[in-house]
Amino acid sequence: MTDEAARPLPPLSSATSRESAASPRVPRPNPEAPLKSAPMDEQKTEFLRHELKIVLDESALKQVTEWLRATPALIPDTFASGDGHYLVHSLYFDSPSLAVYHRAEEDSGTKYRIRRYGEENVLWLERKRRKGTLVTKRRASCPMEKLDGVLKGTITLGGFADTFVEEVRKQRYSPRLLVTYPRSAWVAEGGARLTLDHGVQARKATKEQPFSETGQVVSVSSDVILELKYDKTPPSVFTELLTLLGQEGGSFSKYRRGVEAVGMVMTRSNSPSPPPAPKPR
Repeated sequence: MTDEAARPLPPLSSATSRESAASPRVPRPNPEAPLKSAPMDEQKTEFLRHELKIVLDESALKQVTEWLRATPALIPDTFASGDGHYLVHSLYFDSPSLAVYHRAEEDSGTKYRIRRYGEENVLWLERKRRKGTLVTKRRASCPMEKLDGVLKGTITLGGFADTFVEEVRKQRYSPRLLVTYPRSAWVAEGGARLTLDHGVQARKATKEQPFSETGQVVSVSSDVILELKYDKTPPSVFTELLTLLGQEGGSFSKYRRGVEAVGMVMTRSNSPSPPPAPKPR
């Protein structure tokens, strides 16, 4: 299997340098954004919202980038670094037989993961349930130094963190895949959120130091994944963008695609070629 080169990140300086004053109404901070300034007990830990995903090829990405620069109702996420991006690391759990992978479709199922943003020393233990576009998520914060106790099931943190540890233990789940990608994000009125995930990559995870950078890294997609997240109804700017792209939005499971990309299951794309048919005598 050969690794596919990820597309270079597009320049976002024009969008990220836009002044917030350009919008007539400054949105409230999105509760799902990894806010550095908010204390842990003030960050939202339960979500019920819709998520739409669209895979953007080079032409569609150019459309979206130009549209973002001309849309003052969307404000760049201030968590991003100077280049307009921040790293997302998602450590996915599954059984030895990959029960989550085999049970869950692209647009349904329950997944357990631990997420880390950039080099932050705070981890987020998450349970994510999806049915169509509707997503229910529970999460709890955990200091990085407590990770070993979480993985071994020997620690008590309180609240949903203990629920996460217990549910993972009962189902015999353990770290299987680490998915990493740079993300750029914008927020809109009412907490709606638009993200662009660039050059998604994956590697097999181990229970010992699962966030380490050891192991072969494989490209999951060289395209960019657009995600639109909102509570009840999409804001008008999202409707405008979907009309521009001529799409309604769908789903894209980074975990499922990652499992296939690293060769944990055999698919048409990673199966060895059959031997040539024997020549007739």
